[in-house]
Amino acid sequence: MVYYIDRLCAMYNDFTINTLTVHRFLITAATVAAKGLSDSFWNNTTYARVGGIRLAELSRLELEFLHRVDWKIVPNPEVLVAYYKGLIERTPGYILEPGGDDSEEESEEASFSGDELGEGTG
Repeated sequence: MVYYIDRLCAMYNDFTINTLTVHRFLITAATVAAKGLSDSFWNNTTYARVGGIRLAELSRLELEFLHRVDWKIVPNPEVLVAYYKGLIERTPGYILEPGGDDSEEESEEASFSGDELGEGTG
């Protein structure tokens, strides 16, 4: 969803999210992302119910969203990795650890140290 926010901000200078629109944007972005990035997703009725909006409104928002992003909803894997790393690096308590057999860039995973909850060792 952060990728979508950045993309829309780059495409539309007047794009803003505020307290009156944030939940509609998030449920729409989650719906689009789930459909674009996963073979298994819920139907719009479920997303609308979870988001607290009517099915017809979600369908309109989804279509508008897709038009705004020019139907390009799946970023390159390198872009997703860059966003992932950026989010982890900005989050206290999480660190990137090198993975197993794959290249380091593709297989790094985040782990939570527990220190944020006072659960560190010592």
